[in-house]
Amino acid sequence: MALNTLESVKLASTLLKQGKLVAIPTETVYGLAADASQTAAIQEIFIAKGRPNNHPLIVHLANVSQIWDWGKQLSQESIKDIECLAEHFWPGPLTIIMKKADWVPDIITGGQDTVAIRIPNHPLTLDLLGTLPNGLVAPSANRFGRISPTTPAHVHKELGDKVAYILDGGPCTIGLESTIVNLSGEQPVILRPGMISHEQLSAALNKPVLFINKDSTIRAPGVLDSHYAPNTAFYRISDNDITTAELINELEAVLPDSKIALIGHVALENRNENAPITYRSLSHHPEAFSQNFYSTLHELDEAEFDSIFCHLDEKLISQDIRWLSVLDRLQKAAHHDITLHQIKLIMLT
Repeated sequence: MALNTLESVKLASTLLKQGKLVAIPTETVYGLAADASQTAAIQEIFIAKGRPNNHPLIVHLANVSQIWDWGKQLSQESIKDIECLAEHFWPGPLTIIMKKADWVPDIITGGQDTVAIRIPNHPLTLDLLGTLPNGLVAPSANRFGRISPTTPAHVHKELGDKVAYILDGGPCTIGLESTIVNLSGEQPVILRPGMISHEQLSAALNKPVLFINKDSTIRAPGVLDSHYAPNTAFYRISDNDITTAELINELEAVLPDSKIALIGHVALENRNENAPITYRSLSHHPEAFSQNFYSTLHELDEAEFDSIFCHLDEKLISQDIRWLSVLDRLQKAAHHDITLHQIKLIMLT
């Protein structure tokens, strides 16, 4: 018998307080949650995911008033910036990094002197957080480095019985991880792009925000070179002077005996479902593309293709800064960029 919302939140809260792991819905991706005050439970997250212990976790809280207990020696400027971003973007897909309080355990921060905080925008998880005064730590509910989950089915496939309960909040509405901005230094720096853009952050703070400082010494979730990856060989085709229809024809000619899938922007009318190449058109809009990207990768990965390709319209994505978050995830998920010429050379060798 299915539980109603109140019963499901109550069950999830009870299990978390018992030190169990629970998958929780957010607007970005599903998280693998543990009570932030229970170090033994937090360690189980690393075991379940196969996650390196020095990789920091994001603390999820119910409201802004809780954040100050986690910080240490915050300057007036940092406090002002945090309050400003909280007012504009929380609850929402934004993670803030600040100097941590002495009591915050290294297992949460990866041994660093900073802590990552966010208030997620999902009604079930906000209700759940309201029952847990210490908050939750919750990286994505998948094996480390694999495709992030955006549905309960993805969580079950990835982690199975490693999770005591999956709080079912339906499909994630954004589908890509939160923007991470570091406020622990002299100037705000975006460490991971998301649907809250550099321009939005700069406008809210009324000052410059650096974008992904490659020299940053702070480790943040999801910034490794390889991440979000399917098991199937996955490549981004970098040719810019070819249409989607032309590309499909070329791939069919070059790889006639391979089971191939292609992800793109363009909707192709009257396409035969039994065509040699499986084509998935996501969207011309970054929000809709993001919402469907991981789900599409999961679907294609399960279908056991020989290769999955992605081809984006460079002119289109240059017109909206929010495509940067898609490009970031694509760069980390794909083996590498490849051209049609390189594919042909591979086939000839």
